[in-house]
Parts: sequence; structure tokens; C-alpha cells
Amino acid sequence: MKLIRRTLGLPVSPIDAIRELFAEQRSAKAMINLSEGVPAYGPPPVITERLQQAVRNSQTARYAPRAGLPELRNLFAGELSAAYAATVREGEVLITAGCNQAFCVAVSALAAAGDEVILPAPYYFNHEMWLRLDQLTPVLLPTGDTFIPDPVAAGKLITPRTRAILLVTPGNPTGVTVPPAVIRDFAMLAIRHGIALILDETYRNFRPTSEPAHDLYRLPKWQENVITLHSFSKEYAIPGYRVGAMVGHPDLLAEAGKLVECMVVCAPRIGQEAAIAGLRGAREWRTRRVGEAAHRLERFRQLLADAPGGFRLRASGAFFAWVQLPGWPEPAEELVRRLATEQAVLALPGTLFEPIDDRHLRFSVAALADEQFDDLRARLTAFGGSRTKP
Repeated sequence: MKLIRRTLGLPVSPIDAIRELFAEQRSAKAMINLSEGVPAYGPPPVITERLQQAVRNSQTARYAPRAGLPELRNLFAGELSAAYAATVREGEVLITAGCNQAFCVAVSALAAAGDEVILPAPYYFNHEMWLRLDQLTPVLLPTGDTFIPDPVAAGKLITPRTRAILLVTPGNPTGVTVPPAVIRDFAMLAIRHGIALILDETYRNFRPTSEPAHDLYRLPKWQENVITLHSFSKEYAIPGYRVGAMVGHPDLLAEAGKLVECMVVCAPRIGQEAAIAGLRGAREWRTRRVGEAAHRLERFRQLLADAPGGFRLRASGAFFAWVQLPGWPEPAEELVRRLATEQAVLALPGTLFEPIDDRHLRFSVAALADEQFDDLRARLTAFGGSRTKP
């Protein structure tokens, strides 16, 4: 259509294409779907019980305050304060329609067309897409074999047009957790240059430690340069309810809130009710689920320890494993298609997360059921044996 201009050249989100591939799959084998970063289980009973009550209340169908329900903002500020041994206030919390929206309104409030945002690669594809859609320039920061971004290297990329640096930790797609000292170095870099550090902490509670992920909330005037982004989707298994949060300076939140109002008026109230129930009554449930996720990830690491079928584990953590099939002669997109059609295993191609094609795949380990591990190993082994006859 000739009228379309703004989104031309942007990649199509892979999720619908993967679902179509799932629907078209004709293998006798049951599909092992490792393409989406979602929990394989539903929300805790305390959430479903609260929602059953909430839908009977006519207030639940009304708009929420633009910044979010005060109860949720207060509860979440309290949780962050306890988790980080710091003070985060209700007025420093903006509730959004998922963490994706938190990122979008944060960068749109910070930057204008032509400005730059430093983005470590591999990156989460929606981040890169939004920057380009918003006419911003993503400046890629390679992360090497460790997949941990280097603040010194990032400093060399800063120009007069740089408005922010983004970190995602634990990462998507790699799962790698950035050490607290490195996060602090990035914050200091942002402060020295008068730019923002945006820290996406969607998988914060799925780290291999209960120690604070960083000490940024204890920095003097942290709100001037630090923005953190959060999600309730993974922690309480409610991705469809679309509820997340942005934490930062109240002045910035007010500007970001204008964008929220234009997009959705307010984050869905039903999702906010779910998050309130989770924060009030599902913390022990969440702790158990985090432990199960860690056990599942360790089983996956063991599964790939001897590179079955040539599949090599490059990095892993939280929900994800970053896997490579080096030497595969066809592009990663074709690798994904053949893996689905020949072995009924769905993954995402690495080319969605980085501009080069090194035959990487992202596997969402969180979706693996206990009975699927041995089967997955057998399928990867069988598929790797076909590499000489694509």
C-alpha cells in the first residue's frame, strides 16, 4: 500500500510466523515449542481467586489512574526497596502495559528523531524495532564471547547524539546476567556523560542468586540518570494481562505517562489487580517457581553438555539458552524451518537478535516439560546428522 511509510523496512515480528509454522507442522511427533519466553504453567491460585472477585466489581472495568493503581505502585515500590536495601517511592513508579511498553515510552520521552541509543548485541528484537520505528538510531555494542557488555567499549560509542544506554539483565536472548559491578560502571558512565542508563530487569527474580542485582538505587540522585524497567508477566505467569513498570524520576514518568495515555490510556486494570494479588500473596509461590526454572535450566545445560547433533550451548540463564549449530550450510531462518518440519522443535533464529548470521538459535527453556528433555536430545541428535544433506 503506497500510503505506508513509517514501518517500511522493519522486520515482521517472528511470533505469528512461528505460530503459523506450528499450525502447518505435520510431523507425527508432538511439537516441542521453545520459541516463546513464557512460563509453561498458569498463574497462582491467589491471582485467579482475586480476579474472580474483581470481575464482579464494576470498578474493575473502569479506567485506572494514568500512573497506575496506587496500591500496586506502593506495593511494588516496597518490594524494590526491600530487594535492593534502598528507598524507592511510589511516585517513582509508573505502571505500564507490560515491560515492552515501559521501554517504548522511556526512550520516546528521552530522545527525539535522529538521536542514538547504545544497544548491546545480541539484543531483544522489539527493542531494536522500536528504536527504528521511533526514528532513533540503535548503535550496536558487540559483547564478544562472554555476552557481557563492556562499559569502556560503550564509552567509545558515545556521541553528542547519544541519549541512553540499554542493558537487559538477565539477557534476552542469551540469558546472561550482568554483574553488579559492571552495571554500576555503566551507571557511572551515564552520569559522566549526562545520559540515561535504561536497565531492563524483566527476569530479575530468575537470577542464580538472591543478592541485589545492583546498588543503583543507593546512588545519590540516581533518578537523574537511571531508569529501570520491570515485568510481572514471568514472575506470576500472567503475560496476557500486560502489566509492567517503569521506575525513575517523577518528571520523566510524567512525560512517559503522556505517551501511555495516548497509547492505551492506562495499563489494563485487570492486569494490575493480578499483579497486586501476586505481590500480596504469591511470593512463596514465585520462589518455588524460580527454583523450578533453575532446575530446568541446569537439566538443559547437561543435555547440551556434549553438543548433541552439533548443537553447542553458548550462553544460558533465566528463561533462555543461546545455542549455535556451527557449520550449518543454510541460513538460520531455514535452520529453524527445517528443525520444525523435520523434528517438530520450534525455536527462534539468531538473526532476529543480531545483524549477523552465525547459525544461532534462541531456545526458551522455561517452556520445557520434564518428560521432554530426553526426547529433545534425541531430536537434536537426529537433526544434526542431516547437516550433510540439506
